[in-house]
Amino acid sequence: MGLLFVIFFHFIAIFILSFIIGIVALLLIYFLDKGEKKKRKLFIGFSAPFIGFYSLYIFAFLGSVFVSEIKNVDMGVGDAWFVPLENKYELLFINLPETAFIAKHDNGEILVSDITDIEERNNIILGKKDSDSFFSFNTDTEELKEFDNKEALSKAYDKIKLENAYKFYSEKRDDISGSWFIMVGIISLLASIILLYVFKRIFLINFNLKKSN
Repeated sequence: MGLLFVIFFHFIAIFILSFIIGIVALLLIYFLDKGEKKKRKLFIGFSAPFIGFYSLYIFAFLGSVFVSEIKNVDMGVGDAWFVPLENKYELLFINLPETAFIAKHDNGEILVSDITDIEERNNIILGKKDSDSFFSFNTDTEELKEFDNKEALSKAYDKIKLENAYKFYSEKRDDISGSWFIMVGIISLLASIILLYVFKRIFLINFNLKKSN
């Protein structure tokens, strides 16, 4: 339901933005355009923002779903975000970016919760919880060890370099996806521009055909 709610909210926001831009376009065309085909231009001017923004959103959404599937990383939409860890585990955020969870990717079972800081060492995950306790998690054996403080963790593991969990997520997500999401954005923008051009040409060509007849 979280993803559907976000999409619904985006559609409402796009409608409001498109309506405002469409009204502005109507006024500009009505008062400034002195040529022929004015009614068609008014229709195109009002409709273009809706077609452009909605098509851009849909193209980008579908492209992001594709990238998410082939790269095994979330597309950044919804109330949960994740990046993969070793052995089919994932670092998962739900609703808020302040704390994370270590969960199984296959069924979503949560094994470690309330993580604020993290370090990944191949199959060993080190971290800090919001209770100021520390832990290590072995993704090979699912062994979870709890530590009262950082000093205790340092005795078990050398040169600990914990970083903010959300920063870790962002950097790893960007590293995994590379430029794929940027490419999706560019392709979606080009597709929307082409769609708008075709829409405009169809209406103007139909007008010219009716006029010649």
